[in-house]
Amino acid sequence: MNLRTFTDLTIPHYLIITVFSTFSAALIINNGIPLEVLPLTIAVISLSFALLGFNTLNMIHDSELDKINKPDRPIPSGKVSVKEAKYLSLSMFTCSIISAFFTEIMFLLPLCFFIVISTLYTIPQIHLKKFALSSPLIGATLYGVTPFISAWSVYGHQQFPWVFFVFFSGLIFSIGATKDIEDIKGEKEHRISSIPIKVGVKKTLYLVLSCIFLLLLSMLALSFKGVINPKFLYSTLISFLLFFFLVKTFLKELRRQKEENVVTQSKTVTISMLTIVLMQLIYGLTTVII
Repeated sequence: MNLRTFTDLTIPHYLIITVFSTFSAALIINNGIPLEVLPLTIAVISLSFALLGFNTLNMIHDSELDKINKPDRPIPSGKVSVKEAKYLSLSMFTCSIISAFFTEIMFLLPLCFFIVISTLYTIPQIHLKKFALSSPLIGATLYGVTPFISAWSVYGHQQFPWVFFVFFSGLIFSIGATKDIEDIKGEKEHRISSIPIKVGVKKTLYLVLSCIFLLLLSMLALSFKGVINPKFLYSTLISFLLFFFLVKTFLKELRRQKEENVVTQSKTVTISMLTIVLMQLIYGLTTVII
């Protein structure tokens, strides 16, 4: 298996969410740069292995779906066998669990939760993916809830910042439905429900933007009322600028008529992901800069 095939199978660019979400949460929890960074680093490495394992496992059980939506992916194209992918997924999960023992023992709880949910999402016996809200809910759980709780488990002596926990998880939940837009054709044939299939692409994008706007508006109100430190007002204002950039991207998506053969993910998904990560990072860095 060459490097290109490995990256197409494990989709490592999703590590951007895991790494920066956990790091941003740690800054919020510690109200600045934590004194001990090694436990956090190990936790991030462990979560990263788990994510690569999940992505590979998802590829295995989505192989029939990918024959329609993304035939150039490693398994449907024949570059990697299902058996090889299973070994790789198991290896990633094993590395994740082993590395977790080198940080705080409490971290094992969110890590095991991540592995269990990711398995239930993909395996045919349960297949949580078939439900309409699964992508936003599972996305928020794996990329929002778990990284935040993982950071807190490493620094558990700190007070749990519920406002930012809900905000960070809400941002991930908001963009979850964008991933389903590129899979509409295959999911229809396999009778998998999703928000874009239920309400259409246009309404889906409007719902995503509405959720993000309401979250930012809530943070604005909480800053003015003093529920959270007023310094986060600046974070919210900058995030609104990113939000308007995302609006522009979505409008381009609505105007786009031609279909693309996507191996990993569409440009819209990538920009949505990076925008949300930047918002989280801005809030985290505010604790250091201001």
